[in-house]
Amino acid sequence: VVYEEASQVANDAVSSIRIVASFCSEKRVMDLYKKNCEAPRKHGIWQATIGGLGF
Repeated sequence: VVYEEASQVANDAVSSIRIVASFCSEKRVMDLYKKNCEAPRKHGIWQATIGGLGF
């Protein structure tokens, strides 16, 4: 659930890889994927920090 948006971007890119490649959009798709992974990554780091302080 956390990486749902990033997973959707990856799924769309893989299913239409020919279109992505024909428009030379690989970098754009990767940037979009990284952007969608950033918030869940920060949240995970925050949870790990809080969990570490609690124990």
